[in-house]
Amino acid sequence: MIDTDNPGQQTHALIVAAGVGARAGLTLPKQFEMVGGKAMVRHSVESLSSHPAIDQIWIVIAEGQEELLHRALGSGSTHKIVIGGATRQQSVYNGLVAIRQAGGARNILVHDAARPFVSHQVIDRLLDKLKNTAGAIPVLPSVD
Repeated sequence: MIDTDNPGQQTHALIVAAGVGARAGLTLPKQFEMVGGKAMVRHSVESLSSHPAIDQIWIVIAEGQEELLHRALGSGSTHKIVIGGATRQQSVYNGLVAIRQAGGARNILVHDAARPFVSHQVIDRLLDKLKNTAGAIPVLPSVD
């Protein structure tokens, strides 16, 4: 049983959404572009937050993207926002530091917002692997 009063015993999801989308050539950073009627980042937030083992969602965004995130998610979301860095590595680091400063977590799942369709099955497999090892990376077949 997870102790919800002890963040260090919880599972947190860190969604990295700090990119500016320069290579995509779109009007918005790709994590805020619409796919299937929702912003890509919203698909990720909904999938992760609906999983019963995920206790907290953290979203790493670039400086100045707060309004884009609010428009993408609407009101009522209980996520925490972290400002990312100049690189993906720095953004993940900033998110991990924020989680540690908030008390830590038993498991941290790092997810790229531009990969919006993470399934509960993938999350389940990751969490199962984390019972016996310090880290795991999902490997999925690619589709052209």
